[in-house]
Amino acid sequence: ASVFSNQGINILLNIFFGTVINAARGIAFQVEGAVSGFVINLQLAINPQIIKSYAARDIKYMHQLIFQGAKLSFFLLFFICFPIILEIEFILKLWLVNFPKYTVIFTKLVLVNALINSLSGSLRTAVQATGEIKLFQIIVGGMLLLNLPISYIFLESGFSPEMVFYVSIILSILTFWARLVIACSLVGFSVIDFIINVFLKIFFTVSLSYCIHVIFIKSFEYIANNQLITIFMTLFFTLLSIIFTGLSFNERKYILKLIKK
Repeated sequence: ASVFSNQGINILLNIFFGTVINAARGIAFQVEGAVSGFVINLQLAINPQIIKSYAARDIKYMHQLIFQGAKLSFFLLFFICFPIILEIEFILKLWLVNFPKYTVIFTKLVLVNALINSLSGSLRTAVQATGEIKLFQIIVGGMLLLNLPISYIFLESGFSPEMVFYVSIILSILTFWARLVIACSLVGFSVIDFIINVFLKIFFTVSLSYCIHVIFIKSFEYIANNQLITIFMTLFFTLLSIIFTGLSFNERKYILKLIKK
């Protein structure tokens, strides 16, 4: 469903705005593909453990892995994406020198969408472990397919091309909640558990990272004018926020173990 929708969006953008807009979209997805590889590797390490724990009926440990998988996937992607989102125009100028109109906003929106989708990986694996995937695929796949007709309606009504990305983000949020509710019903944890163990940690970490970034920019304006320094400092402060706000002691140990492997 996702592949079909993406191809359909390409055709729509080409019809309404021409090939230049498709080129901008292609660059945005190149950036997203480059950063998402890190999360895929992390999920490949966690997914077999989720399936194994379900097969062993160690449901409590399975829940822990689901929460950890969602949170760690988000944090890893956020660590990479946050400075890119903040300094994307500078990065694109270094990389391409000249780039099509809308590339900046497209890239930002694609990365935001990737951050939302990163929360769903462990939920998908949990549902697959139960073997009861029919309802899951029908609901999630059907919602993803709505991207094409809804985007067409907005473009036909005269909206700008980035509207298709806003539609995609909204559908990603809705499909995430659908995955969460289905996973809760199949493997026995509550939405409140997920909110407490994942959402709250993410909220505080993202908020702290952004506040530190703003304070740094305002306090050291003469340094912040150098985008390279800003990127490195943002990475550093984001890493500290994730380690000390987003992760527990055991999760820090788990990440070190994964890095060593």
